[in-house]
Amino acid sequence: MDVGVVQGEPQYMDIDGDGHADAIVRVRQGAGNGFLDSRSVWLWDPGAEEAKQVLPALTLEARCDDMTTDIEAVGAGKLVVTRKMREGEACAVTPTKTAKFTMEIEDGFAWQTDPFVSALRCPASPGRELHFRGPDLGNHGLKPWPDESAPDMVTAEDVAAFDTNGETQGLPAGWTQQSFISKTNSADGESQCGYLG
Repeated sequence: MDVGVVQGEPQYMDIDGDGHADAIVRVRQGAGNGFLDSRSVWLWDPGAEEAKQVLPALTLEARCDDMTTDIEAVGAGKLVVTRKMREGEACAVTPTKTAKFTMEIEDGFAWQTDPFVSALRCPASPGRELHFRGPDLGNHGLKPWPDESAPDMVTAEDVAAFDTNGETQGLPAGWTQQSFISKTNSADGESQCGYLG
């Protein structure tokens, strides 16, 4: 994997509401048409006197993807990401449709909470219909990142249907990625996912 190169100056703001400046850092991996751009949150820990990275990156974009245009803090641990959404425009053309996504950060992990709840790294699965439940969640919930210390993003009582979507690449042993439909949102045409370990 290529080493990422920081793009421009970090964007500073108090993201977690503790009175200290945190940072959003933009990193580019690769070059030419084969680049990946990401924006990661780094929260300042005044006790340790160091910044700690939130997982995963808030955005991950390749050439011809949707384009992030703005990120703003809207409350303790909440960010709104504004994107230009590509709808068939040529790569050289800036998309015109704008959409906003709310992200929540808790215990060093980020996930999307609006317009629907989902981990940030979901495979594209438009129109997927899940009419059954996968493995029993029991007392556990789906997490926003495959890490035991990550908080539950949704619990069994939030989920109408889910199933393992087959995505295992890069996951720790014992973890699966689940596609799901929440009880409050049918997610027509949208990918919702979480991790179960």
